[in-house]
Amino acid sequence: MRALLLAGGQATRLRPLTLTIPKAMAPVLGRPFLEHLIAWLCRHDVRDITLLLGYLADPIRAHFGDGHAFGVRLTYAVEDVPLGSGGAIKQLERELTEPFFALNADIYTDLDLTAMATAHQAAGAEVTIALVRVPDPSAYGVVALDADGWITRFVEKPRREEAPSNLVNAGAWLFEPTAVRRIAAGRFSMVEQELFPELAQARRLLGYQTDSYWVDAGTPQRYLQLHRDLLTGKAVSPLAIVERPGWPGFTVQTAPGVPGPDGPPPVVASGGRLEGAVVLGAGVRIGSGAAVHGPASLGAGVVLQDGARVADSVLWDRCRVGARATVTGSVLADGCVVGAGAEVTGCVLGAGVHVASGVRLHGAVVDPDTTVDASA
Repeated sequence: MRALLLAGGQATRLRPLTLTIPKAMAPVLGRPFLEHLIAWLCRHDVRDITLLLGYLADPIRAHFGDGHAFGVRLTYAVEDVPLGSGGAIKQLERELTEPFFALNADIYTDLDLTAMATAHQAAGAEVTIALVRVPDPSAYGVVALDADGWITRFVEKPRREEAPSNLVNAGAWLFEPTAVRRIAAGRFSMVEQELFPELAQARRLLGYQTDSYWVDAGTPQRYLQLHRDLLTGKAVSPLAIVERPGWPGFTVQTAPGVPGPDGPPPVVASGGRLEGAVVLGAGVRIGSGAAVHGPASLGAGVVLQDGARVADSVLWDRCRVGARATVTGSVLADGCVVGAGAEVTGCVLGAGVHVASGVRLHGAVVDPDTTVDASA
């Protein structure tokens, strides 16, 4: 079966992390987010995948190529101007002659796509939407269901007190080609605002309820929570988290059945400590008396100098934490530097941020290439 992955947005909710890379390339346990999605699709024998791209498309194409290395066939459709979810799907109408999945590329889930396809076929639906329960549905498309599972109302982002239920659109849809013909041509359109309400009224929109793990990882807070869930066993990655001989901590497959990553193994100096579940990239160096308290993920080339401490955090490639500095509950993009004795707690730092020695930074969101000194 074929899948369309909707990955053309600018990921504004994930900024400042996505000011320099597309969200599909944001690392999860050291591997691009999109690698995890592709591995999940492979588990359900969905290997013909089209990436619908826009913002910062080139890094994605350069990394994934034709998909052969990842066990799939990849093709691309790149938007010059935003088309919306409906417009992005509509542009491929001539190719979409069989049922296909359409998926938001910022969801992380172990949803059983095979079971979803079986339910879709049995019901004769035109579109089936995966549904999950959330405490506050106001940020999502919310549905009302009848006794047979047909969606009778689809309301996009209602006020919490006006939501018809707490069942929300999980961003995983199964389409019949006939549904694509209903989408308006030649303009921006969103299936969530136009097609889905129309199909609900016609009793052609099926809801597939699931209690599978699911997170919309489109904000820094939920992105960090995803790492916590993966490293504490609440969520299961389709890319195996493995121990390798001579490799401290854990590492993650680069693709199904292919061990990785490439590069020199991490080095933990005498007196350095790893506690709990910690993923380490190639070339990581942990100094004497330094400690990493999991859940935590450190990208390739990260350096912790003597006495540094990192806990409950995600550090992307080439970050450096100075002597006796601490990073807690934070996400640091590529190339960040935390000076000696500094304290970074509950922060989100864009690429290339430099926190000066001795600075205490709490709850800050900092744009790329910014220097934070004592006067900030």
